[in-house]
This record gives sequence, C-alpha cells and structure tokens, in this order.
Amino acid sequence: MLRVSAPVAFGRAHVSPVCRDLVSAHPRISGDLRLTDRMVDLIEEGIDVVVRIGPPKDSRLVMRKLIDDYRIVVGAPEYLERRGTPTTPADLEGHDCVNYRGVGTHWRLVGVDGHAIEVPAVSRLQSDSGQIALDWALAGCGLVMNSWVDVEPDLRTGRLVHILPGWRSDPAPVCTLYPSSRQLPSRVRLFIDAMAGWLNERASRGVAPV
Repeated sequence: MLRVSAPVAFGRAHVSPVCRDLVSAHPRISGDLRLTDRMVDLIEEGIDVVVRIGPPKDSRLVMRKLIDDYRIVVGAPEYLERRGTPTTPADLEGHDCVNYRGVGTHWRLVGVDGHAIEVPAVSRLQSDSGQIALDWALAGCGLVMNSWVDVEPDLRTGRLVHILPGWRSDPAPVCTLYPSSRQLPSRVRLFIDAMAGWLNERASRGVAPV
C-alpha cells in the first residue's frame, strides 16, 4: 500500500493521475491518496510520501525537488472578452481580481529581467481556498494569481488564458517529502520518479513560464 498526501487542487490535477497510472502499471501496488491543504505529520499518520509546494519545515524529512512552481496571472476568455486583456502589470489595477488569502491583496510579479513590482489586486471576492478562487476565475468573475501547476489543465483546454506571460511570482519548489530511511521502499521510489516525469512532461509543453 502506497500512502500519499498532497494539497487538494494540486493533488486532483497531478497526483491523482500519477497514482492511477502507477497502480495500473504495477499490480502489486495499491494506492491511498489523501488530499488536504493542512500540514500532515507523515510519521504520526503513517504516510509514505507527501507532495508539497514550498520549502519543507520539518528537518526530520528527506526532500526531493521535482520542479519549480510559479504563480502566474490567468483569466477566463469570457472575462477577457468583457474587460479586455492587461498588457502590463500596471493594467491590473483597472481589473477585477479574485484573491486567495495565501497570495494576498498585493501581487508581487517578477519580470524576465529580474525586475520585481507589486501591484494592488482589487477584489470583491476572496477566500482562504485556492480552489475556490480558481473556480471564481473560471466563472469569469476576475483574474487570479495561481500556481502554474494548478492551472495547467485549464490552460491546456483553453478554459483559462495566461495573462502577462513575461511576469510571474518568485519560484517555490514542488517537492516530495518522506521519512529518513536508508532503504527507501520501491513503491515510494517508483511514485517519486513518476511524479517528476509527469510534471516535467507538462513543463516541456511550454505551459510553465520561462
């Protein structure tokens, strides 16, 4: 039994299909995927491996970085047809935004030359759930700043459009964490390799910001 934990939105979009394919390819492996945005205790909860976005805070765990994540600005085609498409970060001040409290009401954007700017994101809708903020953006309520790994499926299908492609947030690692062990179980090693392959394949499609 491979027990995996991951954030809700990221887990649904990326970890779930990796677990599905792994179980399909390896008849001796079973999967138990637990999606939560809280910080789990792997040892206390008997979890083999956790996928997280951002640097680890538990020194007892071993980290393997899979890929860099960035927050990017996206919007639904319906909203952009109605309100127009921003061409500079300053243009965001005239647009409706939906806010995930983890990002805040001021969006820090870094250009390809390394220049950083903070712009106020005026919003009448905010939530402590990144998935809810994304749902609002998909419904055409405004622009949202979200992780590219979370919005990649919607960018691929055209439900969302990448705004200001030359700008993004500071990077944060997408990593796997597992308890320190000299003998890493083969089921965990297979999962980590598959997870890295899945994310790098999507980055190679040009969806990830450069």
